[in-house]
Amino acid sequence: MYKVFVNGMPLIFADAVSREAVDPTFFTVSLGPSSILPLVQEGMEQGDLSFGEVYILSDAPEASFEAYCKLFDIEVAAGGCVLNPDGKVLAIERPSHGIGWDLPKGKAEGDETMLETAIREIQEECNAGDLVMKRELLTTYHTFFRGERRVLKRCHWFLFTSEQFTPQAQTDEGISKAEWVSKKELKDHLAFPVLMDVLKEAGV
Repeated sequence: MYKVFVNGMPLIFADAVSREAVDPTFFTVSLGPSSILPLVQEGMEQGDLSFGEVYILSDAPEASFEAYCKLFDIEVAAGGCVLNPDGKVLAIERPSHGIGWDLPKGKAEGDETMLETAIREIQEECNAGDLVMKRELLTTYHTFFRGERRVLKRCHWFLFTSEQFTPQAQTDEGISKAEWVSKKELKDHLAFPVLMDVLKEAGV
């Protein structure tokens, strides 16, 4: 199964609708010709398909997802959920990207591994101290426009712990705040729905 967030809504590639679907208001498309994929994407972008979840059903979800990816420029990134000894989470606000709390992340550079990218981005965006990687979490996908180009961002996430430090926002990257926030505060004011999957996987 693959899940992509489009305009805040989950687009799920699967061979059957899960009976444990979080939102009962879902819409399904039984995939025949892959030419229907641009129509689904456009409908979600423009709000014409406005459901809790949209499913693309086929006998080969992986192949359907690969066909879908061809609609986009692909951008690879990595980031982390960082916990301090008090159980608070390192979070940032970047108003130009969305209102609410985000987790530090950024694009891979050169031949970095995803773990190296995540650590570098967290340290750059928050002036973080030493980070201890506990485990790899999951990979998320979301779409957006850069000018007139569609972009699909694939982000690899890791769980870290860190000793207490005073975060400092990387303001030249448009970050207005970098703070330790409570789990409740974070979940109540997330900038992007996709982050809820990251927090759930991290046990936050």
